[in-house]
Amino acid sequence: MRGVLQSDYAFETGISLYREYKYDEALQILGDVVESSENYETAMQIIDDHYKHEEVFAEAALNNTMGRNPLPNAIAQKDDFMYIPYINDGAYCIVKIKKDSYLTYVFPIIGTEYPSDIDNINIIGDYIYFTLNSKFTVEKDYSGIYKIKTDGSALQKLSDDILTEFISYGDKFYGVTTDGELRRYDSRFIDYDVIYEGDIRSMQLKDDGIYLGIVQSDENKTLILNILSGISRR
Repeated sequence: MRGVLQSDYAFETGISLYREYKYDEALQILGDVVESSENYETAMQIIDDHYKHEEVFAEAALNNTMGRNPLPNAIAQKDDFMYIPYINDGAYCIVKIKKDSYLTYVFPIIGTEYPSDIDNINIIGDYIYFTLNSKFTVEKDYSGIYKIKTDGSALQKLSDDILTEFISYGDKFYGVTTDGELRRYDSRFIDYDVIYEGDIRSMQLKDDGIYLGIVQSDENKTLILNILSGISRR
């Protein structure tokens, strides 16, 4: 009994540390939860999900040079499926379509009583990352960055940031705010840094980096800037 009580205390302590982003310490403590505890499966799932996330983004850092979605509002594709925003049965949804059979899965995100746009879909590992922006001023604004599993479960809001464009590249995410900041987010959206500020009109991935279309007010010309390599052209 004493072991189970100590285990339950370890679980609560580990969860608290994990929520504070103290991952190394949290995972070590969660690993001490004994198998006879009712919290054992949850603790093991947290540990497993954490390391899967690390593995997926380590792979993305090496191979995700074109992102999962070259244009912010293009159809996202991964393996044998396409992912598109859609309105269905009173809800704004993400629809998952199998290419060869048109087998369709519908994942409701938010009801149509909250007029919204779902955009910027990116697929990394087993998760769909996307933005949701309210169309009008509403009583409750659900705008932000979200993720949901590719089976339609575990919808989670990652940030309240309102982005016009949002793309994954390597193990990072890049987003343009409504006031012209280009932000680079870590894979868990714990932090970001601002890497450009200006009149950004477009963002697109290419083999050698992320290109921004920027209007220079003093010359009234559009500058195409590669933010990763510093290449620019008019």
